[in-house]
Formats: sequence, C-alpha cells, structure tokens
Amino acid sequence: MTLESIRRPLAARVLNLGDRALRAAGIRRDRLTPEVAKADAAAATGLDDFGPEDFEEGLAVFCRSVEAEAGIDIVGRAVLRAFLRRILSNRLLLVDHRKNGVKDSELITPPIIVLGLPRTGTTFLHRLLAQDPHAYGPPAWQVWRPLPRPTGIDRRREITKRALEDARKLSPFLDSKHHMEADETEECYHLLDPSFRSCGLSMICHARGYFDWVRKQDIGPAYKMYHEYLRIIQQSAPAKRLTLKTPLHTPYMEEITVEIPGVRFVQTHRNLGQVAGSFASLCYSMFAVTSPYLDANAIGEVAVDLMRWMAQRSIEQRARCNLAVVDVQYTDLVTDPVATVRRVYEEHGLEWTPAIEAAVSGGAEQRPQHKQGKHRYQLSDFGLTEAGVRAALGEYAELY
Repeated sequence: MTLESIRRPLAARVLNLGDRALRAAGIRRDRLTPEVAKADAAAATGLDDFGPEDFEEGLAVFCRSVEAEAGIDIVGRAVLRAFLRRILSNRLLLVDHRKNGVKDSELITPPIIVLGLPRTGTTFLHRLLAQDPHAYGPPAWQVWRPLPRPTGIDRRREITKRALEDARKLSPFLDSKHHMEADETEECYHLLDPSFRSCGLSMICHARGYFDWVRKQDIGPAYKMYHEYLRIIQQSAPAKRLTLKTPLHTPYMEEITVEIPGVRFVQTHRNLGQVAGSFASLCYSMFAVTSPYLDANAIGEVAVDLMRWMAQRSIEQRARCNLAVVDVQYTDLVTDPVATVRRVYEEHGLEWTPAIEAAVSGGAEQRPQHKQGKHRYQLSDFGLTEAGVRAALGEYAELY
C-alpha cells in the first residue's frame, strides 16, 4: 500500500466540523456557481466583459460536476473558488487586452510542443528543451497568469509562489510527483482553461461529469484562445522559439496544426502499467488539495479512461494527418537525456550546437531523477492491474 494519508491541518479540520454542522442545520447553503465565480473575477480585476458566451456552458457543467462529485470540503471550496477566479480573471484580462493588444495577423515562431500520455517523461524533456538559449519555456507564473491586471503593481510571481506553497501544505506528496516553482518552466494547458473546454479543469478535482462533457466538445475555440495567449507570451522573448508541453495536447495534434502551422511535436512513450499507476497516483495527490474524501478506485478508472481516449485520438490523427512528430521512449530519455534531445533536434531539422549541448547537459545535471523524493505507487492501490490496463486500451495498447 503506497497511498498517502490525507490529513488536513488542525485549523481546516475544525472549520470542516463547523461547516458540516451548519449545513446539516440548513444554515449554510453556499455553492460553487457560475454567478459567484464571475462576480469574484469581476471584483478582482475591475472588469466585467467576459467576451463571447461560448464558455458559459462549460463553466456551468464544471460547477455542477464539482458540487455533485468532487467531495470538496470547506478548504477545497475556497481553493476552487480561487481557481475559478484566476481563470475567469484571465479571460476578462484577455478580452480587455484585445481592445489594445496584439493583432491577429501577428505570428509566433512555430513552437515545439512536447506531448504524450501523462507520466511518460514530458516534464523532464520539456524542461531540457527549454535550456536551449534560443528557446523560451514560459514559467509557471506566466502560464497561470499570462496578463497582468490593468492597474497597480504586477504581482503575478508573488501570487503564484504563495499559491504553490499553499498547495504543498494541503498535499505535501505533490513535489515528488510533479514539482513546480513559480519561475520554473511549466506546462501550458492553463492557457486553455479560460475557454472552459479544457480537460485541465478536471485535473484539479474529481469532476467526472465535466471530463465526460468536455471530450465531446469542439476544441477549436479553445485553441484559438491558446494561440492568442501564445502571441502575447511571445512578446516576452520575441526572437526565441516557444517550447511548450502538456499531455492534454495529445488528443488534439490535428487541431493544433490547423491553428498553428509549422508546429513541431515530440511524443513520449512508456510502459502502460507504469503510466497508469503513476498517473492515478498524481491525480490522487492533486485531488487531495480540494478534497480529503477520495475514492482511489474511481480515480484509477478515470486515469485509464483518459489514457485510452488520448491514445485512440492521437493514433487516429497521426494516421490521418501529415504531422511533424518525433517519438521518444522514456527509457532512452532517462538513460541518456542529452542524446535524446540531440536526436529530437536532428529529426526536426533544427541546428544543434556545442552551446545548446552544454545547456541541455547542465539542465539534466540539475534535474536528477527523484530529486524531490522517489514517487512510490502501485497499480493495486487504484484497483488496477497491468493486464487490465492493456485490455482497457485494446488495440491501442499494441502501439505504446
């Protein structure tokens, strides 16, 4: 048994007891609703124009799913309220920026995007690629908050640092699974979240209803917004190639290529049993930030379902579309990271120089495996077996 115990700090446990008593008495009825979330964001930014209403349904589905399925406590409710305030504030700031900001005709340098099933080495590879002096991997504070508030001091770094510290207090095992720092290169799915058509929203809590809903939606509007954010971020490093990453891009390579011509992909691969166990374990720790009441078997089921869907769509798109993809095996990456990055450059026709090699080598030395502690997990903790995982993926398992 490798599942960590979820124990709220004493103050949070006391608040939960009081909250449950008040709810049982019918005194407290506060719920996470679109109206509350939008009002919070408007108060935080001083803005009230959310732009086109195509996000409204997704926001409503997410709020309903959280209330019905996520098992959030009083702490989780506060965390999710802050989460939605950030996302909707980003949307408000983007709509405001459009009035005076980057024109649609302005292009970004075609980026490199690392993707693949979760827990296949995407983070390590992404951060190595970002060591190239000619590359720019946006840090966490920037992908969480791409635009500053229109007035006042820019405190995005400070706010992000504080949010990460708070998350560690609620779920201290997160660091050994996915370590984040405000100034460290971080994955870019956060740029999709303000569309409310992003699977990323279902990574913060157990919101199965939203997850099932979002997979059926047209993702085009989300990637138009994503591209718009990239044009803004490109201004931070106008002469550099954006280096991006998230496993959540894996089912959408075709849509990304249509939206951003010239994009280059790197897809990582790893043993499916290790992927499923590691991914379910990560979800368990992430969901622990918002809820102390977790069903490990339900989390395992969602993790495998997401893997199957991602594998299916990526394989179908790669067979159907002319995509620029380099495949990387996890074992090769951890055995010889510099050689792996060099091969990515060679196969994508990018220049490889001694300066790039030195930077990548230095980055690898600074990021040894298990630096933040060994990530321990077992498939059985989540009601899974390797045979069951491969059976769930069916024909797609043979290609991984």
